[in-house]
Amino acid sequence: MGGFFSIVKYIGGAYLIWIGYSLLTSTHKTTITIKEANSAGNLSTSFLASFFLTLGDVKAILFYVSLFPTFINLTVLNVIDVLIITCITILTVGGVKVIYAFSAIKIIKMSRSLKLENSAKKAAGSFMIGAGSYLIIKA
Repeated sequence: MGGFFSIVKYIGGAYLIWIGYSLLTSTHKTTITIKEANSAGNLSTSFLASFFLTLGDVKAILFYVSLFPTFINLTVLNVIDVLIITCITILTVGGVKVIYAFSAIKIIKMSRSLKLENSAKKAAGSFMIGAGSYLIIKA
């Protein structure tokens, strides 16, 4: 399959170069709207959506399933221990997700005030073209 993967690399490199060129030459302005969640319905909907998204994170599930038996003797756990582990897991994973959400809102607000869209597009386009070129050269 060596020849097939070389073709895939060439196609992938060409695609990256095309995306980079599109970013460099685009004149479209991106509009991002941030709705403030004032009502309880919006907050509960957001909470449930993020909760189910986190439960569907296969990497995190495999991480915990593979590491817990290494550090914790599962045969001696009682109900209180399971509740404590569950609370610690919810607080740590949820805390990190909350930090991500607040950071994303802060970055969006900051980028609006600094008018960085053109610079970001040019930088991203240049990196895409560079990555595509590197991929084609190495193929």
